[in-house]
Amino acid sequence: QERSERVLSVYNPQDQLVLAQEAVDTKENEIVAAPRALERVAVAGKVITGDALHTQRAISAAIVERGGDYVWPVKTNQPRLYEDIERLFAPDNPKPGFGKINTDFQSTTKHNYGHGRLERRTIQTSAMLNDYLDWPGVGQVYRLERRFEWVRQGKAFKTSSQIEYGITSLPSRLYSPGRVLQFRRLHWFVETGLHYRRDVTFREDATRMTIGAAGQILATVNSLVIGLIKKAGHSNAAKARRYYDEARPLFRAQGHGFGESYCERGLGDLALAAGAESDVVLLDLDLGPQAPALPQLVNGFLAADCQVLIVSALGSPRVVRQGLACGALGYMSKREDPADLLEAIQQVASGEGFLTQE
Repeated sequence: QERSERVLSVYNPQDQLVLAQEAVDTKENEIVAAPRALERVAVAGKVITGDALHTQRAISAAIVERGGDYVWPVKTNQPRLYEDIERLFAPDNPKPGFGKINTDFQSTTKHNYGHGRLERRTIQTSAMLNDYLDWPGVGQVYRLERRFEWVRQGKAFKTSSQIEYGITSLPSRLYSPGRVLQFRRLHWFVETGLHYRRDVTFREDATRMTIGAAGQILATVNSLVIGLIKKAGHSNAAKARRYYDEARPLFRAQGHGFGESYCERGLGDLALAAGAESDVVLLDLDLGPQAPALPQLVNGFLAADCQVLIVSALGSPRVVRQGLACGALGYMSKREDPADLLEAIQQVASGEGFLTQE
């Protein structure tokens, strides 16, 4: 069986929402997948950030043409661009008798302290290379230095520093160094707000769902849950998960009350907080030997006014017919394209039926 591809996500860190995602085939890289992902979202008026891998002329031009802006870090995968920016911000040490070159450099410094670590970020920006660089839509370049001090009992016992160069289409006359730094910092929230939560809090790294589209479906569901818990007012995903795990148990010890407990009190809270008019339960048929029978599961959710969409790799026609006969409105195979999952959820939420193409 073919292993699942990696998934590239377009993430809004302010709302903690995944706006689009694109599978990265095993024979390609994210550079190829990124334009396809951006085609699915409105770019006009937005600032797109990414890792240095995405610092490419083609995607920069596409973003600017669609009315958006970009902020890219520059590393040695773009050697000429890297050298030009590095040389611009190099210390100016003129020979005797010669004056220093006039520059338009602007700078700002920000400090943060937490968990015993002091971080100082100093950013310099310049528009002096705009007419020199062969880069679509360039508005300014920057040099960002991050210095870290680990403090114990009021004394620094360890220090380190990093220097990053970058390029952006944001014009210097409208966007100060502090604003450029703010956009760059928002990109770092992708790691803490999305990747860490999915990989660690929701344990994607430990999953065995790696066959076919199963991994992509899991990523879609986890991203959806992260957005829901944000709208429900939770700022800590781990605490939110414990809250719904502990306060709304999936199974009661007596083996009954399943639907009322989990759906009405658990998923219902999230759906109502998100402003949804209907609740949809994604029901896997392989829930282990302790799970109630399929009719009991479906009837329990229906009694709590929750629509049921079966998402399972168990494609037996008899099992599918049994679930639909009990009142489930749809069935989707885990081997289907993950992009179809949202369509299936929307149809079932509106009271329409959905059957997998498989």
